[in-house]
Amino acid sequence: MRADAWRAQEAKSGRVYDCARRSVAGFPFRFEVRCDGASVALFSQTASQTPFTARLGEILVVAQIYDPKLLIAEFAAPATIHIATSRCW
Repeated sequence: MRADAWRAQEAKSGRVYDCARRSVAGFPFRFEVRCDGASVALFSQTASQTPFTARLGEILVVAQIYDPKLLIAEFAAPATIHIATSRCW
């Protein structure tokens, strides 16, 4: 799947996108991609100066067959952000 190739390319740059459970539905009238347990981790200097991880309960992205360039997205809680900190004593 094209999304998997994109994720692999992003991971090389220090941006790791993950989905605990992904489903594709809606055909033939629309395309729906649902990601339960979505997360992104930015961990390299090229991605972010401060490494962090963000998690979201669910993401739903929909494209209608008659206008596939228009994407509609819905996000569901819970949402968390964890910022890695280092302390020198």
